[in-house]
Amino acid sequence: MKFSLLAIAVGSIILVGCNDSSTDTVSFSQDVRAFDGAVQGMTGQFDCIDGSGGAINGTTDYNGYITIENETFATSPETCSVTFNKTPGAVDTSNGKDMSNVSYSVPKGLLQEGQEAAATPLTTIIAKALGDDDYTEEA
Repeated sequence: MKFSLLAIAVGSIILVGCNDSSTDTVSFSQDVRAFDGAVQGMTGQFDCIDGSGGAINGTTDYNGYITIENETFATSPETCSVTFNKTPGAVDTSNGKDMSNVSYSVPKGLLQEGQEAAATPLTTIIAKALGDDDYTEEA
């Protein structure tokens, strides 16, 4: 019996030692949503103050979400802006309305770490009112 327990313990230690440590890669991503009712099929881009940004891979899903894979956006979203573009085939999934001529934006300063990120008609109005300025409570 003691030999069996020793064999199991040694076998377990060997298996733990075989763990592939090359999987220690950390992924930084954050979901952002196009919403006036969820909008599926929109393309977008983001721009961060550190110069990172560009096109967001893919289009928004049925619930309006798309994932931005970028460390700055994931850890300091307040330094980034987001724009969803007019996209042929975009649709409001709550009512089937064509949204191909709609765009949404979020200005720098409005998004906060740990809070859901969404581009809506309200964030778009705020972005247009600010122009090139960042969002602040004072503004």
